[in-house]
Amino acid sequence: MECALARSLVKILMSLLTFLAVSFCAATDGNAYWADFAGSTLDTTQWSVKYTSGIYPYQNNGLYLSAGGDSEIVSKSRFSSGVFTVEFQGYTSTNLQPEGSRQGAIAGIGIGGTNAQGITKYIRIERDQNGSNGQPVGYFEVNYFVTGMSDVQVRVIPTATSEGKLRMAWDGSTVVLSAFDSTHPELGWQTVFSRGLTFSGPVPVWLFDYDLYGTTSIKMNYLDYQPVPLPPALLLLGPALVSLVAVRRKFKK
Repeated sequence: MECALARSLVKILMSLLTFLAVSFCAATDGNAYWADFAGSTLDTTQWSVKYTSGIYPYQNNGLYLSAGGDSEIVSKSRFSSGVFTVEFQGYTSTNLQPEGSRQGAIAGIGIGGTNAQGITKYIRIERDQNGSNGQPVGYFEVNYFVTGMSDVQVRVIPTATSEGKLRMAWDGSTVVLSAFDSTHPELGWQTVFSRGLTFSGPVPVWLFDYDLYGTTSIKMNYLDYQPVPLPPALLLLGPALVSLVAVRRKFKK
């Protein structure tokens, strides 16, 4: 009786571990983007429009934002961790506000929001432009904000690129923000900033384009999402299967 029960438990555990492995592999399949921006209109089952200035219908499989103002869409899904990557191209800006004026043009991806206590916290990575002596000055920039503090520019890397990728890798306690310049692929992924980051619950991701002192345009080709970290159950998959095989052999003897 005990042997039969043990064999049944072994089969259940093996099925569960197999299911976890298949589910994780399917979830991390890089062939399908979380948001591919195909079609002619915004997928309102996936996104909410927060600021409507300069959000254009999709063209050639891309989300077009053009701000003389504020354009922003917010995911309806909420996340507790993940790796979020947005690919962009066609970044242009007429903004030539002085560096340090806090009036530059920004476009990119952020995560965070306002909790039940009314506290807003977010972090974002963006392609930024200011001006110096009438000439454009560009950066990959990270901003971090919590209610009660000013919007802090925490780190920048100079760039003049009009196309590339922005990434946030967040494991639920630490976030690493990095950028890829497609015009200089030899640089690889450049880490712009990293810090501890926690929220009181799952939070949305948002894409934005903001410029009050010029016109800034960008095309976002896709947003990719991958779960992180690797589920602990899957990390134990190999050892667990080996142990289960050993147990089954024992019962067969």
